[in-house]
Amino acid sequence: MRADVGGRTMPLSLGFPPGSLSGPWVATTMLGKRVGHSKLMQTWSSEALLQPIHEFDCIVIIDLEATCDEGPNPKVTQSTQEIIEFPWILVDLKAPGGPAICDRQQRYVKPVMNKTLTPFCRGLTGISQSDVDKAPELKDVIDEFAEYMRALAMQGKTCALMADGEWDFKVLLQGEAKRKNLSVPSYFRSFFDLRSVFTKSKGMQRPSLKRMLTACGLDFEGKHHHGMDDCNNVARIALALVSDGYRFRKADMTKFPESYDPMKDPFVKDFNRNSANQPHRAPFAHPDRVVRIRGLPWKATVQDVERFFTPLPLASKPQPIQLTKDSLGRPSGCGFVEFGNREAAQWAIKTCHKRYLMNRYIEVFPLAEKDEKPTPAATKENKRNGQPNASGTEKKTTASSGTTPATAREGVAENKKTAVSTSANSNGATTSASVRLRGLPWSATTEDIVKFFEPLKLANESAIQLMKNKRGRPSGLAIVEFATTEDAQQAAKEYHRKYMGKRYIEVHPI
Repeated sequence: MRADVGGRTMPLSLGFPPGSLSGPWVATTMLGKRVGHSKLMQTWSSEALLQPIHEFDCIVIIDLEATCDEGPNPKVTQSTQEIIEFPWILVDLKAPGGPAICDRQQRYVKPVMNKTLTPFCRGLTGISQSDVDKAPELKDVIDEFAEYMRALAMQGKTCALMADGEWDFKVLLQGEAKRKNLSVPSYFRSFFDLRSVFTKSKGMQRPSLKRMLTACGLDFEGKHHHGMDDCNNVARIALALVSDGYRFRKADMTKFPESYDPMKDPFVKDFNRNSANQPHRAPFAHPDRVVRIRGLPWKATVQDVERFFTPLPLASKPQPIQLTKDSLGRPSGCGFVEFGNREAAQWAIKTCHKRYLMNRYIEVFPLAEKDEKPTPAATKENKRNGQPNASGTEKKTTASSGTTPATAREGVAENKKTAVSTSANSNGATTSASVRLRGLPWSATTEDIVKFFEPLKLANESAIQLMKNKRGRPSGLAIVEFATTEDAQQAAKEYHRKYMGKRYIEVHPI
């Protein structure tokens, strides 16, 4: 059947073979009535596109939990950690009623190197000693999972794996398999990294599980670091992405070779803070002029950091910038910067926090309380000048020096207990007249922000700083300085998550 459209004869049914078009397409037909005759009109719309199909029938979501410990001398290190929970959830992408969870399985795994779980591990994961004592070893669980995958294949189902980040498969499973000489199916080396998928779909940088849930309008269900609960939350996010139009394609998969060994990878951090993530530095004579930086790209140099803080004056000393390394001599992503005066350090914290360097945003903090104790030289200098010690009254502080594979997976590299920022008082209220905005539309202007905060008064005409990424494009971040601290407090309290157009804006005190 053919119809006359705009002077051309066109088929009503166009049988394009799959993949013959550069993108999905849709045709809608309307029957228009004219005097004395009918005309069949065919309208093509690039906006009303048929959603592309998934390249897989099912997604199998896995969240591994492993032995762990805390403290300066942990019983478990990255080289001895072992998987103790292996849960998975099957999501049928092509179910008759739409994508849905159709199966849940949970397996505990018996550790062989550290058979007794530490109190920290039991509390974090919710796994008891009896759970692992009666469980099979990792090899048997991998074999059982492989049988499960083969059964799906026998049903004609095509499946791919998904995890929250690369850590579970690339570091945890691959590392233990290398140490124990275990054979791991190849599909563990080609999988969907939820964080990568979410960044591509939503544009969120460095997403965490809780941030992704919030962005999808979902609450966290269960307890974090409980494997099955984390699996369930990953599945909920995946289904939300599918509902918003995301389709699982092979091109979006994360891959690594069979020869990959995480223990030989200089970019894999040890999950114990006392080694890889603990910044080591030389003492500072003037702690109030020093800031701590975190999130540096591995290849960042001292010159890159210096340019990042330009035009703020650095201290006139041989090494005002110290980039720290871990116990293996690898970049830790952390460092310390000493400025020429206290005001410059405060301004760096205020204006440079979460600005981008290369393709990463850098966090800028005041020195932690444990770092603020002055050196003997500084103490003598203060006494000569009749000044108190820079740290005030000395008091003992205790910082946790341990973490877990799970927190390493979140990219956490700082101590659990850090000192309160100088921008907050003892009650947690901001004492700064500035706030930080996040989630701005790319098209947002300073005029839009002024209107957003009406009737609050800004400090001056240049009170708004719109941040840009390394390509000079809007980052969705901004710093806003108000006329008074009261206005800043009101902005953080009453304007947080208020909508600008179709986006809600996060307003955080500085």
